[in-house]
Amino acid sequence: MKILYYKRHSIMNAGLERAFDRLGLAIDIVPAVRTEGREWDETPELAERLRKKLQAGGHDAAFSLNFNPQVAKACDEAGLPYISWINDSPFYIGDETAVRRSNNRLCIFDRGYLEEYRAKGYPAYHVPLAADTEFFTASAAKQKRADYETDIAMVGSLYNSEYEQITQPLSEETKALLEQVLETQAKIRGRSVLPQLFTEAFLAELNRQYREQGIDFTVDRPGLEYLMLKEITGRDRKLIPSLLARKYSVRVYSGDTLPLPGVDMRGPVDYETQMPAVFHYSRININATLRTIRTGIPLRVLDILGSGGFLLTDPQEEILEHFTPGRELEIYRSLEELYEKTEWYLSHEEERQAIARAGFEKVKRDFTFDAAIRRMLEEIR
Repeated sequence: MKILYYKRHSIMNAGLERAFDRLGLAIDIVPAVRTEGREWDETPELAERLRKKLQAGGHDAAFSLNFNPQVAKACDEAGLPYISWINDSPFYIGDETAVRRSNNRLCIFDRGYLEEYRAKGYPAYHVPLAADTEFFTASAAKQKRADYETDIAMVGSLYNSEYEQITQPLSEETKALLEQVLETQAKIRGRSVLPQLFTEAFLAELNRQYREQGIDFTVDRPGLEYLMLKEITGRDRKLIPSLLARKYSVRVYSGDTLPLPGVDMRGPVDYETQMPAVFHYSRININATLRTIRTGIPLRVLDILGSGGFLLTDPQEEILEHFTPGRELEIYRSLEELYEKTEWYLSHEEERQAIARAGFEKVKRDFTFDAAIRRMLEEIR
């Protein structure tokens, strides 16, 4: 097969391309249009790039990470199936006409959005994310254990949100109400109750207060929901390492420079050359899931397990469907349980290593890029 590959910037690109090669699939790359440090999804330049590639012919399908309406339109006109693997959360689709085209196949990693998308008429399917276990293993082996070994590690954004800045102009009563909503949502995993709580009257009152302060700003339901879920995630990711650092050596690898008490703050790590070593050589890797993910397995979970690392994660519906706690990974449902399990596994090395090995084998068997690509191709057949 020959795949027209619309290539956007993503940490998943290299793993995808290695899998395409292993499967004997030729890829014809159409690079995203990038100017002034950002990518543009719909431009005359991209239309021309697509036109030239499609005119040359010989393609059996088109593929991209996330959905691009301009690619969908061009493929529809050429009669070419278009697979988009939705790997972002949240993912907003602005052009609903484009996504409903019959040639589209939206493959979504988070099954929690599937029914919602199908109800809108989107041709949506469920395909979890993947890890390149073979590459990660080889990459970790090239690094020195001493450079990465620590009791506990966390990798990724601390999600420093604009919540404080955006809510600062609001009345004390409104801010207290929003804080109560945050606390309620923080206790609920797998679904967001925020859309039900943000009535039209409530949103109108928030915007009235902004206008009253002379602030040219309007908040809508999706924007406020994302802001608050991001804030909850940020609080989780700051509190957890700070709590554990009271007793253990904890490293956080992040582009966020906010200092955390007792935590060894490191800069971001390269996804392919350094990240696998962090996960492989850290005794415990912590995952606190971005709260916009409803049921899906976060990429970070598969990255950790696929690097041979021991994982302690919050529960997600799909994690519990595919992995057995205490056998292939471990989960925590509260800060108390997180602390207790951290203490136990740091003093039970044999059990910890056995779980890490089993988690690696599970990902190697069921969550490779090769398996994901085969599954997506089956949808267009």
